[in-house]
Amino acid sequence: MTTYNISEDDENNINKEIIINDDINEEEKPFINRETNDDIVPKKIPLSQHKHLKQIFLLFLIYTFMVMSSFLYGLYIPGVFTNYVKNKYPSLSPEEISSKASYYKSFSDGLPYLSMFLFGPLLGVLSDKYGRKPILFGGVALLVMDMISCYITVRTNNLYYFYFFHSIAGVCNSVAGAAHSFISDLSDESHIPVLYSLLGASLGCGILFGPTTFVFSSKSSIPNLTIYISIAVIASTLFLIPFLKESLDIAKQENKIIVDIKKTSNPFKLLKNLFTQSGTYLTLVILLYVSISYTSQDLLSTYFYYLELVYGWEDSDCGLFFGVLGGVIMIWGVLLIPLLLKFYSERKIISLGFSISILAHTLFVLSGKSQYIYIAGGVFAAFVPNNISLIQAVISRSTTSELQGTVLTGTVAIGSIASFVGAIVTNDIFMYATSGKAKVYFPQAPYLLNGNLCNDDNLFVYQTILDLNGHNSQTYNTLLFYQINPIPTCQEITDFSKIDNLNKNINNNNNIDSQQL
Repeated sequence: MTTYNISEDDENNINKEIIINDDINEEEKPFINRETNDDIVPKKIPLSQHKHLKQIFLLFLIYTFMVMSSFLYGLYIPGVFTNYVKNKYPSLSPEEISSKASYYKSFSDGLPYLSMFLFGPLLGVLSDKYGRKPILFGGVALLVMDMISCYITVRTNNLYYFYFFHSIAGVCNSVAGAAHSFISDLSDESHIPVLYSLLGASLGCGILFGPTTFVFSSKSSIPNLTIYISIAVIASTLFLIPFLKESLDIAKQENKIIVDIKKTSNPFKLLKNLFTQSGTYLTLVILLYVSISYTSQDLLSTYFYYLELVYGWEDSDCGLFFGVLGGVIMIWGVLLIPLLLKFYSERKIISLGFSISILAHTLFVLSGKSQYIYIAGGVFAAFVPNNISLIQAVISRSTTSELQGTVLTGTVAIGSIASFVGAIVTNDIFMYATSGKAKVYFPQAPYLLNGNLCNDDNLFVYQTILDLNGHNSQTYNTLLFYQINPIPTCQEITDFSKIDNLNKNINNNNNIDSQQL
């Protein structure tokens, strides 16, 4: 064992020793600079030498298939509501059909997010206790049930089957938190931003192949071929997930998780503690995630009916457009963002991303003049999924390994309630702006009211975060907290304010540079 004596001005004014075990993960193990004999220099392992890279890329493949299936299925859903309205209200005009279908679709867009908000935090706690793989299996099972219920609705022309199971299936959004936690369990902190960006690229890959498949399946003479392919693709992941190793067990074996946390069984209490005790920095970052979850709904919820109504696009045209966006998301995630991360921090790139999002929404507002303006806006909007990944990277790096699943999935759950509100508000605005009740026919209203105004707020809030002083990554300081308190209680583990106080003590110490650590 190697021992470092650190003079710490704590409330007892005593010296404490921090013992770093030689069995610690090689990717994280520090060493003494022989020239100065006192500076601790962290080893930087190239991403290509990541010893769990195969496991992570297998996760990327599984995630790609899940996203591909979801977006293929998502493009099928608007047609279900359009056909339902046509059958139930045969005398309506095309504009009225789009407006009515948007109204029914608003419930299917919003209710799954509400379900995720109610049950997602519990799944995050369970993933920290039992592992990430059970969450992946459960998410796949729920998606299969959802798609089968949609097929029953198509056959019976009864929306209640679909509404019920589609709402329950919203819990499968917890898969995103499990995937990010899986990467965090197996990776060095310095690798997390790039790997999260690559996970965003796998999202883009799924968006590319899902809608592209829809272009061909929607033109097939086989009825409901799209739903058949969706079920087949998502079911294929059931044969891939068993090849994943449980990342939680690996993290414990490599001493990345050094204590077993007996968390409260009430996940909402944990989320409350997260906001009340984590300090201003992490709270504002999570609120940024919530805000961007809200603003993204104006595109996700209305694009299909908007393109159909304003430009007269067919289903296959909408699928091709979204498939191209998936390719652009991949370019952002695989090429451009990893390159930018070599020169700039993720915080600066996120701030840039908000400016790009404002530009995209501005183009959407002006897109009534030309479909090419809308396409240009989509190219810039493709940055948003990668921006979300970078925000999650900031949250992950500010969270101890023992709480990755709880915090990341809890963040997704909190964002889900914002998505729920955003989906309902966006569809209602679009329905009103395209109906005969509106004084001015303005289909671009959701992008103006629900997008640009909120993105201005996003940029202001994130600039506030950049102006905060005294923030350092919490990961190392949490390690110090565990070493100084060998048997922490549940309250101590979730009391981030104590870690912040320890942070200040370390920064004031003349014998060690916490920034280098």
